[in-house]
Order: sequence, then structure tokens, then C-alpha cells
Amino acid sequence: MTSVRFVLTIGVVIFVTVVGGLVGGLSIWGGVTSALELTRSAQSQQTAKLAETVNAFVRRVEQDVLTIADVVGESTQSLENRAVIRVLKPFARNKEYLNDITLVRKDRTNVWVGRWRGRITEELNIELDEEDYRYALRGKPGDGTEGFDDIYLEAIDKRPVVSYTKHFSDCCGTPVGTLYLDIGLTTLSSALSLDQGKDHRSVFVFDSSGAVIAHPSLIGEDAYKVFHRLPRISDLKDPIATAVHTEIGNKGTKFYDIEVRDEIWLVSVARIQGIGDKAWYAVSVVPRRVVLGPMIDRALLVGIIGLCILFAAVAIAWVMGRSISTPVSRLALAADAVRMLD
Repeated sequence: MTSVRFVLTIGVVIFVTVVGGLVGGLSIWGGVTSALELTRSAQSQQTAKLAETVNAFVRRVEQDVLTIADVVGESTQSLENRAVIRVLKPFARNKEYLNDITLVRKDRTNVWVGRWRGRITEELNIELDEEDYRYALRGKPGDGTEGFDDIYLEAIDKRPVVSYTKHFSDCCGTPVGTLYLDIGLTTLSSALSLDQGKDHRSVFVFDSSGAVIAHPSLIGEDAYKVFHRLPRISDLKDPIATAVHTEIGNKGTKFYDIEVRDEIWLVSVARIQGIGDKAWYAVSVVPRRVVLGPMIDRALLVGIIGLCILFAAVAIAWVMGRSISTPVSRLALAADAVRMLD
């Protein structure tokens, strides 16, 4: 009879283990898959949103520059210094993204208006690169040299900026000058990284050469900091950004995971073109443990509950086996007694 109890107990244990394992395993697998898919979807939406934010910012700058070019060209007779400053100062004051704006005339003279230490100020005939003069002297509206340049280091102040070039004409349609509008790197980082740190995500933007456009480390950076060279991904001491940049160089944008320092990161990349000659990349990364952590905790809870159910099932099976075997044992003893004529 002991064998009956043993077989019954083992049968129940195996049944509960198999059923519980299948149900728990499928539940955990489904939860992990759902969590990863939801996270990837959220990341894709975030990078798409970031790309759209960049494009909207570009459209805004283009419209602002077009407006100021029309105003300057039509309302400032002979581009006299005071008249130009009166037009540019309100523009510089009300455009929070703007570092400075420079108007260069065809005679190589220029007027500079911009922010400096919290104030809107102006200067006449600042030092410019020879290339800036060449564009201004030869340029005319619609000649193909207008638009955003790649990020570069200012010649005098040594601040990294993205510049927009716009040639303009007078009221008669004659090309008379060029506007250079500069947007600072720290301003871009603040504007493009508003969701930084949300749900443990990190977002950053860089171009195909590795020059940084926006990064968490640049948020709150002194807008007047002097740089010796353009900040690059390799300078940021950010191993994740460095690994993502390398992976893009090797595989393009079609990858979703990357392992850095024994930790796996979920990655989403959006390519942005039409700003300067080099493509920009908007990137969102989040550690996989952050996504799967709740699922792991849930799996442990399911495992503990499963063990409790297993122990309970073993106890119940043992009791049931005993309740079944005891009458059978008595019946067997009675049968033996009859057989022995006892």
C-alpha cells in the first residue's frame, strides 16, 4: 500500500509541476515579449518625435530668417548701421534659440547683434572667416549656398554653433548682403533633450562625423564656454554614445540592442537629413534591466507561489493516498483472513 501512496504522490507532483511550469513559463515569456515590444515602440516614437522636433526647429529657423531678410532688405535704406541694429535687436531678443546674427554687406563691412552674458549687444565689423566674406560677396538669393552649415567652431569666441546662411536683396531685387544666424550647441542640447531621463531613457543627437549636436552632458553647460575643438562623441566619456556611434558606422541604423560593460541597452535610431551636408542621428537608449526588472520580480513571485502550490499538492496527494490505501489494506487483511478460514 505504501507503493500506492508513493505512485499517487509522484503523479500529482509531476502533473502540478508540468502544468504550473507551462502556465508560468508562457506567462513570463509573454510578459517579457510584451514589455520589450512596448519599450521598443515607445523608443521609436521618442526618436521619431525627436526627429520631428529637429525638423520643426529647422522650419522655424528658416521662416524666421526669411522674415528678417525681407524686413532688412525692404526697410533699411542703404543698410545704414543704426537702422540695421534697430531691426536686428528685437529679433535677437525674442528668439531664445539665437546666439547671434551677423549682416555682411557686399563691401565686406558687417553688423553683429547677439547675446553676451545675458545682454543683447552689438558690434561693427567683427572679424570673420574669409569663407564667410566669399559667400557674402558672391551670394544671391536662391543660388544654392543658403541654408544650414555643419556644426563648426566660431573663429573668435570658440563656441560650437550651427549656422544658417541667407542672402537677401533690396526692394528692387538687387542682392545687397548676407545674414549669418548662429545657434549655440548648448541651446540645441536644451531644446532637443526636454525628455531627458524620463523612464531612465537617455537621448542624444550627433552627426555622421561624430560631432555632438545634443547630449545630456551639455545641458546647463555655460553658453560662453570656450572650446578648443568641436565636441565629439569620443570626448564625452559616454561609453553608450560611443558604442552607438561605432555601431551606426558598421551596420547603419538597423539594430535594436547593444551591449556595453556587461549590460544590454535597447536602442532606437532615427536618421535626419537636410541639415548641412552631414546626416544627423537622433538616438534613444534605455537599459534592458529597467524594462525587464518588473518582469523578473514577477517571475520570482510566480516561482514562489508555484513552490507553495507544489508543496500543498504533495501534502494533499499524501493524505489522499493514505485515505485510499487504509481501507484497501483492511480489505486485504480481511481477504487473507477468509482465505485462512480465520
